[in-house]
Amino acid sequence: MPPQIVPFYQPIVSIDTCEILGYEVLGRKITANKIDSLGPFFHDSQIDVEEKLNVDRYLRKTALENFEKYYTGGMLFINIQPQWIYRFKDIPEQLPTLEFICRAGVPEEKIVIEISESEFQGDMELLVELICRYRQAGCKIAIDDVGCGFSNMDRIIHLHPDFLKIDASLVKKSGREELTACLLESMGLFSERMGLELIFEGIENREQFAAGLRAGARHYQGFFFSPPGPQLLPRENWSDVLEKDLKGHVAVEACLLERQLIQAQKMNAFLNSLIYRYRPQTIEEYIDCFIRAAPSEWFRIYVCDEKGFQQTPNYIKNNDGRWSNQPEYQNRYWGWRPYFVPTIAKVKQIAKGLFSDPYYDLSTRERITTFCYPLVRNMFLYIDCNFRRL
Repeated sequence: MPPQIVPFYQPIVSIDTCEILGYEVLGRKITANKIDSLGPFFHDSQIDVEEKLNVDRYLRKTALENFEKYYTGGMLFINIQPQWIYRFKDIPEQLPTLEFICRAGVPEEKIVIEISESEFQGDMELLVELICRYRQAGCKIAIDDVGCGFSNMDRIIHLHPDFLKIDASLVKKSGREELTACLLESMGLFSERMGLELIFEGIENREQFAAGLRAGARHYQGFFFSPPGPQLLPRENWSDVLEKDLKGHVAVEACLLERQLIQAQKMNAFLNSLIYRYRPQTIEEYIDCFIRAAPSEWFRIYVCDEKGFQQTPNYIKNNDGRWSNQPEYQNRYWGWRPYFVPTIAKVKQIAKGLFSDPYYDLSTRERITTFCYPLVRNMFLYIDCNFRRL
């Protein structure tokens, strides 16, 4: 094998320990003038598969030998293309990578097998069966490039990996597109519920790192932390490097929460004063007094009972500032929304109104927040507000 083909290692940093979790193996071709990624080589359909396999196996074998020789702690993430695994469906012998691991003397639990989500092909049941051979040997499993192309959550659930690596393109978009940021946050929630560890890769700047923190990612990879290199970096504590960003994240989140609580206090005081002033007796009278004094950020008002059924029409502010109603919404059931029951329970317990977290409204497609306020006889007022105007 030509000596200019070498494995490089890019650290994956964990923010809970401020240490390196592990290193992803990346192929590089070194010439007199530059260092090139082997990514285009492996994805070139004109190059014979056997040639790719030979290069790939050389990189894996060399990386494992270096990992054992210069081990500084952590795990080694090895990329394997799914279509190459299928070649072993009828071969009971040990998979080549497992042989390399054994020969190098590296504990299997230190190895993470990365399967690219964007390259899943063929029989899913067979892929699961083959991946289980790595898992049974003691290796962990990661799904790479989640979010690249059309992600299939069913495949992810089927494989139930240990790690999910979020595609760099989504991370880069998250700072510019709010919907993408929401998707990343959903991925964080999905990973938490599934017991998966989330890795944000392709992090190039503080904004992308902050997007990962907001989504709840525990591990990070990218040039912002360290470029790939020919040596395994020590797992030394990175707290000095990350301290400013982590403190900044906590400060921003605390500020947002404080602002939300202050807004809730103001809203409660405002609604309490209206009720004291107008002394409403019926739900219609409550709605009428609220509409009369509605601030500019309010655009929708309605009342639900504690079981989730809407007891009034929707009262909507039109573009001209006038209010109209939508009777077709009366008796609709909203208990199916994930936040409905927890919000009602909290509001009943503290006997005060609360704001929801910001979300995108199904009707207006705008980012809004909803204030839930306790009325009489287990009725609850809902006020939808434009989030940017609060």
